[in-house]
Amino acid sequence: MLQSQNNPKFTAGLELTKVYNQSDQFINFLLFDSGTTEDTFIGSKGLAVSKLVSGVKSFTFDAPFKPLPQEVELKPAVAVEKGKDIKAKFDLFVFEALKFSFNIKQGDKLPEVDQFGGIDSFIEIRATRSDVRKEDFSLEPDKKCIWSGKTNVHPDTVTPKYNQELKAILPGDPSLLIQIILWDSNAPMADYPVGHHVMEIKEEISHKQNLDPLEHIIKFQKIPGQPAVPGYNKATLKFTLQTSLAEAGTPAPKPKAKAKAAGS
Repeated sequence: MLQSQNNPKFTAGLELTKVYNQSDQFINFLLFDSGTTEDTFIGSKGLAVSKLVSGVKSFTFDAPFKPLPQEVELKPAVAVEKGKDIKAKFDLFVFEALKFSFNIKQGDKLPEVDQFGGIDSFIEIRATRSDVRKEDFSLEPDKKCIWSGKTNVHPDTVTPKYNQELKAILPGDPSLLIQIILWDSNAPMADYPVGHHVMEIKEEISHKQNLDPLEHIIKFQKIPGQPAVPGYNKATLKFTLQTSLAEAGTPAPKPKAKAKAAGS
């Protein structure tokens, strides 16, 4: 809210989700004058989503992260002085819904953290808007985490073969980070984080969609705010990742609430 300004500069961002590029989808812009007891409706403008994004086949792969400057004239709902049109300017960023398929293959040289050797490991993947490379680790996904998924637990092995796929529908937002966490399961007690690896989503979606899955072999880093686990930096994880455009109306896969032991 800006007070007593006829030409306000809001410099604020609004995020809309579940907006589809369809002929019956509209974005309505509403202007209000804030009052002490109630707000006064000044004017509005409805724009078809298909018109806003016309001419671009894919914002993620063909025109990544470029704003679309817009200027709209609002239809007044109150008396307006002749020649004083109500206009609004804004930059439109479009982040498409993308389907991510993580195929977790196997780990190697995992640290032996249990009392009698070995590790009961599982992998968790989080998509987050927090800079988890610098912030202290949260044992549970926080409010900035928009998706998470876990593999099953593979007990008492430092070379686990997970062979499990985790799928997510995520926005192609270049600010998103993918955090891959190696855990030691201590059920029924609390699980313990061993190491993590952080990927920038913008690097992954710079590739053309619908190609064959890309193989990754990663090493783990120390988790901020957690004691270093001996041998964490020798552990590796092999997985593949494939990205593609999600179809309109595709529901997001439901993440697993709790990791379970393989074969259980």
